[in-house]
Amino acid sequence: MDIAGKETVQAINLLLNHISELAMMWRGQPENRNVIEAEYHDTYKALRALGWDDGFDIDCVLPDENMPKEYIKAHPYIPSTRPWPSSWRRVEGMEEIKSTRKREKGFLQKLKEWLK
Repeated sequence: MDIAGKETVQAINLLLNHISELAMMWRGQPENRNVIEAEYHDTYKALRALGWDDGFDIDCVLPDENMPKEYIKAHPYIPSTRPWPSSWRRVEGMEEIKSTRKREKGFLQKLKEWLK
């Protein structure tokens, strides 16, 4: 991987961390949701501009009506009948996704060490 590639990976990781923080802030600060949601959408656009087009972990998403429309269109889901906050996006094959995430954690740890 060349230097530009490493920098892109680092930028994507920083933006993904920021998305996670924004989702937590959105849930914990109802009085600031509009501002936080706008920053969330801007951060998502920055990720897309870097070529990222994956799905977010469950703790990084907002209720569907608050997610960027482009994200919802790219990542179909099974609609929940429960209102927020008890419902989060339910994805087909969630057990397979959890298993994949465990493998990815090991890879991401190695990647972080390599980038140091």
